[in-house]
Amino acid sequence: VLNHPNGKTGDFWLVDASAGWTSNNEKWRVQAWCKNCFDKTYTNGLTPTAQFFNQHFYGYPQLYGLTLSFRQ
Repeated sequence: VLNHPNGKTGDFWLVDASAGWTSNNEKWRVQAWCKNCFDKTYTNGLTPTAQFFNQHFYGYPQLYGLTLSFRQ
């Protein structure tokens, strides 16, 4: 099953990004981040099943957030 031609997912690109700011005293940090920034629908796993269909395992959708950190 692992080498079956129907189990190929094809090539794709994903874009992840982040940008951050740290205060002068390095106590505060803010970071904005994004995963799968262009909301690409992709299959990260594909299993041929019972000769009738392929079972798809889809990857994560677009995720984004903001992280705030403080050090004492």
